[in-house]
Amino acid sequence: MNLYAIITARCSSERFPNKAVHLLGGKPMIEQVIIKTKKLKNIDGIVIATSILAVDNLIEKICKRNNVECYRGSNDELAERHRRTWDKYNITHAVRLSGDCPFFDLEIAQRIVGAVRDYPNYWSYETYSPIGTAISGHRSSATTRKYLEKQLQCYWQIPEPERMKIQECYVTAYQLPLDDPRMCLVDCSDIMPPQKTAIKIDIDYPLEMAIMNKVINHIGYFPDRYEDIERAYKEIKTI
Repeated sequence: MNLYAIITARCSSERFPNKAVHLLGGKPMIEQVIIKTKKLKNIDGIVIATSILAVDNLIEKICKRNNVECYRGSNDELAERHRRTWDKYNITHAVRLSGDCPFFDLEIAQRIVGAVRDYPNYWSYETYSPIGTAISGHRSSATTRKYLEKQLQCYWQIPEPERMKIQECYVTAYQLPLDDPRMCLVDCSDIMPPQKTAIKIDIDYPLEMAIMNKVINHIGYFPDRYEDIERAYKEIKTI
């Protein structure tokens, strides 16, 4: 097994240009994601998957400064960029993270890593997690076109209201039995009950960046746990 953390990031976001390198808690956001990911145990490496556009040169510089790998590929075809990242580093399994979701719960991420290590024959590993954390585990088989097409086919067969449950748990959205060998449901209910995932904490707009900077200033450190953000939201009276 060659288990990597793959972080997707780019600076060419139309809604918030250069957000990957915008300061969050005093450091570029992508650097905060790297720092937190380095706390994960039992992974074999970290690679940032970004684009070949010149605007992403700064992301590559940040990767070098933090001693992590950087793969540069297509700006438009995310799936192709991921596939080539897997191939270049001979990755068999990965925990996938998003560069604009810096507030993933570290303990949930570690539990996904543990599930991948303990049960390597599944194709993907999912769990309930806070909205905007975008974390999951995958085996190389799950990046093939055939598998992705099957997942999309299952998805579009679900009625519209049910599709929204993909935000909560892919197992529900795809209606796969829990013993389906393609998917492992990682139990993190003791860490994060599904009903406690109402706060949107990914960053898509400058206002969300400003709000989360205020949260960090309020608690005094960059949070590893979702419960720290939830507490800050209750304590902060004005944004």
